[in-house]
Amino acid sequence: MKGWITFTTADEFATDPTFRDWVSSGQFGRPDHDFTQFLTAHPQLHSLAQQAADLLRVTAIPVDYLSPQELNEQIEATWKKVRRVEEERDVPIRSLHRSWFWRAAAVLLLVGGVSWWASRPVAPTNLSAIHTWQVVTNQQATKKPVSLVDGSVVWLFPGSTLRYPTMFAANRREVTLTGEAFFEVHKNARQPFYVKTSQLITRVVGTSFLVKVLPQNKGTLIQVRTGNVLVYRNSAAASTERPISLRANEELRVVRSQEPFITQRIKQPSALSERLNEQQFEFSEVPVSDVLDALAKAYDMPIDFDPAAFRNCLITTSLSDEPLTEKLTILAETIGPDTRAELIGNRIRLTGSGCP
Repeated sequence: MKGWITFTTADEFATDPTFRDWVSSGQFGRPDHDFTQFLTAHPQLHSLAQQAADLLRVTAIPVDYLSPQELNEQIEATWKKVRRVEEERDVPIRSLHRSWFWRAAAVLLLVGGVSWWASRPVAPTNLSAIHTWQVVTNQQATKKPVSLVDGSVVWLFPGSTLRYPTMFAANRREVTLTGEAFFEVHKNARQPFYVKTSQLITRVVGTSFLVKVLPQNKGTLIQVRTGNVLVYRNSAAASTERPISLRANEELRVVRSQEPFITQRIKQPSALSERLNEQQFEFSEVPVSDVLDALAKAYDMPIDFDPAAFRNCLITTSLSDEPLTEKLTILAETIGPDTRAELIGNRIRLTGSGCP
């Protein structure tokens, strides 16, 4: 498992014996499993691991028939055949090599051509474990940060409820909201992020925005701070109606389910949006305390750290337009390898040996 931190492709997971054993055991995705907790702590690996697990489940490749090197060689050889066929058909293949789906197709062709199918079946996957859903209701008087496995952060307002999976599907990230929340979504064009409410569905790739289900049937409000979002109706009409696109600093309010979509400039941004806009997250040779102070002001959160240990640390980095968890990861990596910056409850904690 320690070697997983260096993986950059789904193939590396799919050819790793420990990972393949985990998938074949049916334990993949169990929230109490050490491996799941590892992926939760390293959200940049989550999508790759999910793609690899999907590939292995679809193909049912025997876990111990091939070595990692042999399996990878076979996948690569079959992929070359697929690409050669596509070239002969004069089909554009600019993005095929990066697609896990085509990797899976290559493996299916590989497995379909030999008799390995019957050598050893893979244990059935525990789908209910993989798609375990969490429900969080904020019963506090202040906003509650909810960290998702992909690195996104949801700021749940008092009295609001968020429903989300412990592991996202390979091709989409979907959550359900009742009430109000501010979203900082990790960028991933291959895995769009969806927020569902009773009236609307919001689709994004990576951006920050507010979704508010207004009380007393007064409709739904969406405000975009950065990036672009697409908004659909959460009804049968959505299949025949084009979605509307919202850009930064635009908002949409829908009261009646069938009224036309009309966008406008944001009239009253949320307090969190205003604080984020006020802070500059571009730093050049500044003390780490200045960076932490900017984070504390922007997110209105206390920060625990040892000023003496980090007093010699000078930071040069950009933290603009990133979810808080990614800002913390970048900050920790900038300081040093033994540094950890974490979001724990409603506080930020920075630990490590500091700078000499």
